[in-house]
Amino acid sequence: MVLPNPVIGSQPWGAVLNARLDDLQSQIDQRPVQAGWQATDQGLLVWTYDVSAAVNSSALTAGVLAVARVVLRRAATISNLYMNVATGGVTLTAGQNFGALYDAAGTRVGVTADQSASWTSVGLKTMALTVPYNALAGYYWIAMLANGATPPSLSRGSIIAAVNAGASGATLRYAQTGAALTTAPASFVPAGLTASSLPWWMAVS
Repeated sequence: MVLPNPVIGSQPWGAVLNARLDDLQSQIDQRPVQAGWQATDQGLLVWTYDVSAAVNSSALTAGVLAVARVVLRRAATISNLYMNVATGGVTLTAGQNFGALYDAAGTRVGVTADQSASWTSVGLKTMALTVPYNALAGYYWIAMLANGATPPSLSRGSIIAAVNAGASGATLRYAQTGAALTTAPASFVPAGLTASSLPWWMAVS
């Protein structure tokens, strides 16, 4: 049914306006909910993708910061980082294994305590930031840095170059930076990131 436009001052313009508002609400109510399982359905703020798709794993490269880009749709306080260790690291170097959070400019806005002990065992890792970060809506990078004899293997999706389709430099979805790093750097240059075909599963809450 096509409803006429209300004309203020005519009779009965209020009834026409109310009818149009009711029709709009009906359309809103009938819209389908967002398809697929969302991070918020599991109490998380955002993830790189549905964790059920992380059916493979690869080892982190010692001394190299692995980053995954996510978009936070609304402002929120970020307190924890998440990833899953599929194979525990061996003889990890104490004080040189960290998770970190970076903003769109590549500035570190959060870092975890050392994860050397935790990353030697398998399973989901919930890593608290040393100081929770009050994040505005926007893009962020979740990052992991490992060092030791055998770095841990993290859960990931399928390796395909297309994970970065349409992106480069500062807009890469999966990337890496640095060499021989022993701590999460205070910043990096987003435009200088190197693309990675490893689609890590990472998340924040």
